[in-house]
Amino acid sequence: MNKVLNLVLFYIAIYLIWTGNYTAWAYHVQSKSTSTPVENIVNQKFVYPKYTTIKHIDNYHGFKVLDNYRNFEKLDSASTKQWIKAENQLTREYFTQHCPNLKSIKDHLTKLYNYPKFSVPREYNGLYFYLYNPGINNQSNLVYTDSLAKQPTTLIDPNFINKDGTATISNYAVSQNGQYVAYGISKVGSDWQDWHIREIVSNKDLSETLKWIKYNSVEWTKDNQGFYYTRFNKPMANKAYEEANYYHKVFYHKLNTTQEQDKLIYENKANKEWYFSPHISDDGRYLLLTIVVGDASNNRLYCMDLRNKAQGFKKLFDTPNAQYSFIGNNGNIFYIQTNYQHPHSRIISLDINNPKVTTEVVAESNVTIIDTVLASQRLILNTLKDASSKLFIFNLNDKIMHNLDLPALGTVSGLRGKEHDHDVYFNFASYNYQPTIFQFNLTTNSLNTPFSQESAQSNSYVVKEIFYKSKDNTPIPMFLCYKENLKIDGNCPTLLYGYGGFDISIPPSYKPFALTFMDMGGIYAVANLRGGGEYGENWHKAGMKEKKQNVFDDFIYAAKWLIANKFTNPSKLAINGASNGGLLVGACLVQRPDLYACAIPSVGVMDMLRFQNCTEGWAWTCEYGSAQNPIDFKTLIKYSPYHNIKNNTCYPATLITTGDHDDRVVPWHSFKFAAKLQQAQKCNNPILIRIETNAGHGAGKPLAKVIEEMTDELAFLRVNLSMNDTKLINDK
Repeated sequence: MNKVLNLVLFYIAIYLIWTGNYTAWAYHVQSKSTSTPVENIVNQKFVYPKYTTIKHIDNYHGFKVLDNYRNFEKLDSASTKQWIKAENQLTREYFTQHCPNLKSIKDHLTKLYNYPKFSVPREYNGLYFYLYNPGINNQSNLVYTDSLAKQPTTLIDPNFINKDGTATISNYAVSQNGQYVAYGISKVGSDWQDWHIREIVSNKDLSETLKWIKYNSVEWTKDNQGFYYTRFNKPMANKAYEEANYYHKVFYHKLNTTQEQDKLIYENKANKEWYFSPHISDDGRYLLLTIVVGDASNNRLYCMDLRNKAQGFKKLFDTPNAQYSFIGNNGNIFYIQTNYQHPHSRIISLDINNPKVTTEVVAESNVTIIDTVLASQRLILNTLKDASSKLFIFNLNDKIMHNLDLPALGTVSGLRGKEHDHDVYFNFASYNYQPTIFQFNLTTNSLNTPFSQESAQSNSYVVKEIFYKSKDNTPIPMFLCYKENLKIDGNCPTLLYGYGGFDISIPPSYKPFALTFMDMGGIYAVANLRGGGEYGENWHKAGMKEKKQNVFDDFIYAAKWLIANKFTNPSKLAINGASNGGLLVGACLVQRPDLYACAIPSVGVMDMLRFQNCTEGWAWTCEYGSAQNPIDFKTLIKYSPYHNIKNNTCYPATLITTGDHDDRVVPWHSFKFAAKLQQAQKCNNPILIRIETNAGHGAGKPLAKVIEEMTDELAFLRVNLSMNDTKLINDK
C-alpha cells in the first residue's frame, strides 16, 4: 500500500512541477506534520517561546495551503501579547549574554548622529521655513527666519508632545502670505496624522483639528483663507491600525471652521482604490489632481480652473498608462514630466485648452529624470545616471542644457523652487558626505551652502561603484563602501543591502549605521536591483509581479559576486533590507540559506498570500499581484518567505525587527515568519525577533529608538560575523 501511495505521490509531484504548482502542494504536504502544538522548541542554545499552532487550511484555486500561525493575525489576543513579551525577553537576554559591547556601539552611533540637520527651506512672503534638529533631539522642530544667515525661531517643537519622543511633524504647509502653517502630527509611528493650523505671529493653534489623514499634502489657496487636503473615512472602533483604507476624498477646509463643515471637492465612489494628491499652481489659478490606484506608478492627471470652479475638473490625462507629473505653468501652457513611451522620462508642454496636442521640451536621454522644478523660466532636472544624481539646467528661452557639477558621487533630494524664484534649494548627501543644503542662484549660476554646516566629505572611506551580472546576465550596479585602509582578502565582514521595488531608487545616502559598520572593519554594499527606478520604468517592470524573482536573483548574484571577487565569504556575509526590502531578505534567506551567515529583515512583507487584507496592503497588488488571481498565486507561492520555510534546515543567524504600531506592514507578517523559522531551525544559529513598542513602520521614529535599534543590529552583526573591531570596541 505504501509503495502504491508513494508512486501516486511521485507522479502527482511530476505533474505539479510541470504545471508550475509544486510549491503550494509541497508546502501543504510538508506542513501537515507540523500542525500540532509546538512546545518550547529547543536548539542546543535556545529555548524559544512556545506557541500553539492551529490547523488552518486555505483553498487557493484548488490548491490547499496550511497556515499554522494564522492566530498571530489577532494582534490584540492574549496569546499573541504573551508571545511578544516572551520573544522580546529572549532577545534582550541574548544581547545581555552575547553582546557586551552595546554601550560602545551606541556611543559611536550617537556621535555620528550628533550634527545639525536641516530640511530644504521653503520661502513664503520673505520668511523661510524648515525643519531643524541641532543634533540628537528625538524629533526635528519646525522653525522660521527672515534670513537663512540668522538663528531661526522655533514655531513647533514636537519633542514635548509625547514624553518618549514618539510624536513627529509628518508634513507642513505654509500659507502664501506667511501668516499660517498647517502641520500634521503623527504619533507612535502610525501613518495616521492629526492636522492643526498655527497662526505664526501669535504662535497659537486655531481651534480646529483635522483627523483620519494619511499620505496627505496640503495646498493653500491664493487668498490664504483655506486649503485643499485629502482624508479617509473614520475607521471602525479599535481597527485604525488594521482596517483596509479605501475611498480617499479631497476636501476644502476654511480657516476657523470645523472639519465637519469641510467641503467635499472630489471623490469617486465607483473606484474605492483611487488615491488623490492635490496641487495648486504657483500662480494660484489651477488645482491639479494626481490620481493613482494604490501604489501604482502610473496615474491620471486632472485640472480645475479655480476662477471657474463650476466647470469642474478637466481630464488632461485620463488613461493610467504612464506617469504624468505637473511641473509648472506659464499661463495656460503646462509643463509635464512623463515616461509615456519614454521609460527614462522626458518633458512636454501642452495648452490646457487643447491638451491632446503636446510639444516635446526636453527629450528622453540615457539618464532617468526623477523630478523637475520650474523657476525663472528654467527647468531644473534632477536625474539619475547609474544610480547617482546629476543636475541639469534647461533654459526655456534658448533651449540649452547645462550640467551643474555636484561635489561628489551622491544623491540630490528635496529639490525645491517656485515659478518666480531666483534660487532653488536641494539636499545633497553620500555614504561619506554628510547631508548638506545647497542653494543654486539662477541669476549668477553660483552654488552656495546657506547654513553653517561642518560638512562634508570624509576621505577616510572608499566609495566606489561596480557592475556585476545577474542570473540572466543583466548588468546590475552596486556601491561598495569601506575604510580606505581595509585589507581586502576574501575574509571581510560584509553587509549587503537592497530594496528592489515600487519604482524606488536607492542612490547613495548618509547612514551612520553604515559608517559604524565600516568603522568596525566591515564592507557596506548596496545593490541597485531591478524593480527600482534607477533606470526608468522598464527597470521597474523587470522586477514586478511575475518577474519578481529577478529581484531576488539580482540580490543573490550580488552576494555571489562579493564572494567570487574575494571581498568576503559566506561565513562573513550578512543581508539587510526593510519593508519591501524585508521581503527581499526573507525570500533570499529561505532560497539560499547557505549563502549568508546573518540576516536582518526589517518590517518585511512575509506572507505574500494575505498582505492585501490589512491597511494599505491592497494597494501593493499592482506591484506584487494578488493570491486571489490564479496566475499571480502561482508566482507568489513560489517566493513567499513565510510559505517557503523548510523544516529541519540550518538558517543563518536572523534578527527580525518590527514595530507594534506598524499600520503599513502590519507586524503579524514578522510574527508568523519568526515563529515558523524558529520551529524549522536545525542548527544553533539564533532566530530572534525584536518588537519595538510605540513604533511603526519607521517614519517619525524617535532618534533615541533609532539608535537603540541600530545598536542591537550592529551588535548582532558583530557577534555572528565574528568581527574583529578593536579600534572601535574595547570590551572589558
